[in-house]
Amino acid sequence: ILLFVCHRVFFPPSHSSTRSAVQTSGSYQQSYTVISTTQEVTDYIKKKYTDDKKILTDLVYAPDRCHVVVSEKKGAMGSQSWLFDSKIPNDWINEKWEKGFEISKITYGNGLWFVYMMDDMNSRIKTQSWATRTSLAEIRAYIDQKYKDDSHYTIEDICFGNGSWFVVLSKEYTVRPLSYYYSKE
Repeated sequence: ILLFVCHRVFFPPSHSSTRSAVQTSGSYQQSYTVISTTQEVTDYIKKKYTDDKKILTDLVYAPDRCHVVVSEKKGAMGSQSWLFDSKIPNDWINEKWEKGFEISKITYGNGLWFVYMMDDMNSRIKTQSWATRTSLAEIRAYIDQKYKDDSHYTIEDICFGNGSWFVVLSKEYTVRPLSYYYSKE
């Protein structure tokens, strides 16, 4: 049996009625919910992690709510940590990195940045780099330079909020260089 699981959910600006979900094939269980408050998000993530051994796969803001996807975790469970903050939490991210955590999700909505990190014992990630810039041209230049320096970097996540672009690049344990391109839209 081939199952399709939701990998990313995208909600464009509120004036558009279009909604997208990127699906990939897989064989693990997922749960999805719509939540209104940051405390409900926290409670949901904790409960799914403890009771069902599921980790956050995606969180997307929509007006006055969050869409949350958690997925079954294969292998050993590491620790997880997340933060809602009105500003990009530079110091918190760096403190977590020093403790072996990796960024796996960033998003912005309803006036808050959300950063989710895992201390994953079965990680595919060797190292990460992240940056914030105020324009799309600047964030593209950052990505281009990182890729030029080492073509094994991949975009882990990227988002825009409160006048800033935020990108996380991951260098995976792989021997094959990767490629990417910008769409014309």
